[in-house]
Amino acid sequence: MQVATIERPHRLRLFVEHPDLHYELDHLIDAIYGGGCRISLIFRSRPETPAGRAVHPFMTPFMEITLRDELERDLSDLASAVTAQNSAAP
Repeated sequence: MQVATIERPHRLRLFVEHPDLHYELDHLIDAIYGGGCRISLIFRSRPETPAGRAVHPFMTPFMEITLRDELERDLSDLASAVTAQNSAAP
């Protein structure tokens, strides 16, 4: 995966450019009225070739599992970073 866009602190967009399939992951962080925040993951995939269009329906369930696992790791990493930052604050 490669970084396409970083808009601190609200957005991180990653992408994979493959000959058969292009896909993007957007991590969005929005403030919520009353405090806190919401983290969203938006996934977009686009088959680029006839072979990509043929395998895309079969790959989708596996990509969903991979994305779920990735989001869980991202949230765990974020929680660890926030905890470490709060612990270091005076």
